[in-house]
Parts: sequence; C-alpha cells; structure tokens
Amino acid sequence: MAEESEIGAEIKSMGITHIKVLVDNHNNSTRFYYYYALIMFLLGLVVVVTSVLGFFGEDLASDILKIGGVFVTGLSAFPIKEIVNRKEKNGVLKLISVEVESNPKALVENEMLRQMLYEYLKSVVTSK
Repeated sequence: MAEESEIGAEIKSMGITHIKVLVDNHNNSTRFYYYYALIMFLLGLVVVVTSVLGFFGEDLASDILKIGGVFVTGLSAFPIKEIVNRKEKNGVLKLISVEVESNPKALVENEMLRQMLYEYLKSVVTSK
C-alpha cells in the first residue's frame, strides 16, 4: 500500500510535459505498426509483380510468386486490436493532457484523473 502512495505522489508531480511524452510514445508506436504493414504489403507486391512479369524466368516464377504471397498474406497477422487499444489509450491521455493544461494542479486536486493515470502507467509497465 505504501508503494501506491509513493506512486500517487509521483503522479501528482507529473506535469503536462510528462503526459505529452506518453502521447508521443503512443503516436510513434502506432506509426511504426502502420509503416510495418505498408512495407510488408509493398514488398510482397513488388515480388508478385516481378514474378508475374517474368523477371526470374519460368523456373523460379511459381516459387517467387509464393514468396510474394507470403508477404502479402502476412498482413492477416496485422495487430488491429493492438492499434485500436493504443488509439483508445492515446485518447484518454489526450483528455488528461487537456485537463492538466487547463488546470496545472488537476492531478493534485482530481483523484479520478490521478487514478486513471496510475492505472494507465500500471498497464504499460505490466503489459496488461
């Protein structure tokens, strides 16, 4: 229990810059997922197109086409759920940051905001 009160004190001392760092981290991780999916799709598309156009000859065409198909179908494992969760958490963090910007002492005065931020940090650290 003492641990939670220490964390509560740390959360009270957090400012808008700390919250904006958390928002930026979420934006960067979401952007990474998008770029990853785009690169996988484009790589698969390039391999499929080069296979269809016959750059590798008939002997390798079917194997190359299969490899390109693997890249394209790799998007089926794209973590949509993870992106949706990150966007939801990012929305909550933005709401908290707006509240803290309008009232710099909001984390000190508002128990609900402090608890939301505590639960968010706890979920980030424990990955739950």
